[in-house]
Amino acid sequence: MKIERCPEGHFFDGDRYETCPLCPSQEASAPEFRPTVGWLVCTEEPYRGLDFRLHAGYNYIGSGPRADISIPWDPQLGPEAGGILCYDEQLKLYSFGPRDKGLPVRVNGKMILDAVVLNPGDRLTAGSTALLFIPLCGPDFSWNSTRDERELRCTS
Repeated sequence: MKIERCPEGHFFDGDRYETCPLCPSQEASAPEFRPTVGWLVCTEEPYRGLDFRLHAGYNYIGSGPRADISIPWDPQLGPEAGGILCYDEQLKLYSFGPRDKGLPVRVNGKMILDAVVLNPGDRLTAGSTALLFIPLCGPDFSWNSTRDERELRCTS
């Protein structure tokens, strides 16, 4: 398998596809823009430093090309069995938990059975992949706030 990354950040099998199967073709309409609300960053080799953008709502982790966070090099992950990271725009909270019938996931080395609230710098494990959680949105910043509200919160 030849793992490639498209300009949008998706991973796909270059032996199987000429172009990213998740990106729309030139004739298709543009997808809805979903701004970045945070990142997961690989902390161990061989992909140490590789980042994945998070968006509001559910972010599915798996090895398949349709996963929001596709980790095709991890043999422990199934195409859709890894975990779910969610950002709730209304509560301004991130949570992480196992996917239904998925593999065990860990937060800071502890296996979790139900979703837990995440804190900046938490270390997540899905399959054999170690990830660092870095939030962007939260109490001090939101894409839904006006510019004046964001400036007031960030400077006070």
